[in-house]
Amino acid sequence: MKKKIIIGLILVVLCTKSGYCQLWYITRGLNTDEVAWAVDTDEQGNIYWAIEQKDQWPHWYYNIVLFKINQNGQEIWQSESWDNGTGFNDIAFVATVSGNSIYLAGRTDSTGLNTSGDALLMKYNTVDGQLDWAKNIITEADFGYQEIDGISVQPDGIFLTGWTQGEETDMDILIQKCDLSGNTSWENSWDFEFFQRFDGANGHLAIDNDFIYVAASVKRTNIGSLDGDGALVCFSRINGDYQWNESWTGALYSDALGLTMSTDSMLYTVGYSGTFDFGSQILLNKFSRNGNLIWTKTWGGTGTEDSRTVVADGDSIVYVVGTTSSYGDSDKDIFVLKYDSFGNLVDSIIWGGPYLECAQDAVLWDSYMFITGETQSFGNGQINQDHKTDGLLLKIDVRTMTAPEHEFSENSISTNKNEFNIYPNPFCDKFFINFRDINGLYDMEIFDISGKSATKALNVVSGDIFDFSCYDTGLYIIRIKEKNKVAASLKIIKN
Repeated sequence: MKKKIIIGLILVVLCTKSGYCQLWYITRGLNTDEVAWAVDTDEQGNIYWAIEQKDQWPHWYYNIVLFKINQNGQEIWQSESWDNGTGFNDIAFVATVSGNSIYLAGRTDSTGLNTSGDALLMKYNTVDGQLDWAKNIITEADFGYQEIDGISVQPDGIFLTGWTQGEETDMDILIQKCDLSGNTSWENSWDFEFFQRFDGANGHLAIDNDFIYVAASVKRTNIGSLDGDGALVCFSRINGDYQWNESWTGALYSDALGLTMSTDSMLYTVGYSGTFDFGSQILLNKFSRNGNLIWTKTWGGTGTEDSRTVVADGDSIVYVVGTTSSYGDSDKDIFVLKYDSFGNLVDSIIWGGPYLECAQDAVLWDSYMFITGETQSFGNGQINQDHKTDGLLLKIDVRTMTAPEHEFSENSISTNKNEFNIYPNPFCDKFFINFRDINGLYDMEIFDISGKSATKALNVVSGDIFDFSCYDTGLYIIRIKEKNKVAASLKIIKN
């Protein structure tokens, strides 16, 4: 059995009187950069969380470690680190729980080149974390590149989507079905209008009795190019044959990276759209299951925004999770946007530390959301002050839209909201702002709930009064800066 050398940091910050810890974040990592993508929960609310870590010599390539975490943020078990025997990258992009099994899917590399990935499917036991099997499921093993980004386990088999480049494909969308033992039942691919450009299903799939739906990138020059369109594509559940697609473009480009189906059978895609003036904006689309576009919503500021995760609860409330450089405390922070079924943005969260945080995936259980991604502000990056990335698992309450508070090292910027007091809140026309540091001098910017800047004020001092009578009622976010560093982000409500 391989020695477990992972260092963990758990911060629990909000508990009920009974001692049940509601909100927390945890990190996992070594002294190298780690990444974390796949996450799911079982019926009891236990979280299954996959980390990719460089734990084998020469510590250049990722191996997969799976954790089972309870609702209090406590580790139940940790699997052995897994690699495919070649010593190169192994990454789990998606996870799904079915009965007493947890399935991971992603890619396994046969060489150190970025063109040698094979589609990977793994099955673990949820009771003790033992690996039942791991399989390279592509028919052209060690040829070209394949990866799995969507998975659904059904009684009749395992449905998988992603992208493939083989002897007869040129980075096309991959659709595949395996039996419950991981043996391929059928495999199919699709090239957008036979353009022979990059097409890939990069996010979760949705499935009903007849069809498989994917969010996709189409017509791109390559995986890293800033061109191409986003698309919703439908395939037959029987054999993966193409049925229809709806595509869209932005001012420069567009990309669709996430997909979910709500309880009322609506399809939601999320991604981003490139612009001439700014880097990128979040793009959320609502479709019917026959591909009719119902509405489109955008969100973002003057920086870049990225999202590959959209989830819906039992009331068809939709949550978009991603990474923003426009708002928050650092270059990049995690955001959660809460939309109703009509596309109204009803609340939001920005969360992060003084360094980079990013979100990769999320899952809902009851009123809680578990977000997986990476952090440079917390964990070993904070302890060692080298700010390398650790895997991050963040628990938030989506009903109240609250997240755990966090503590920084003494060298970090302050985000203590108690240093700033805005009153009255809610307000009608005017509000006051007080600072604990009465001699402090700050800059302030106010954003509406769509992320657009409403107004700015420079050299604000404690006791200043702001007339907001000419603005619409609703929720606004105040970002306070000191010496070009974000000191606090506060919510205000105008009645």
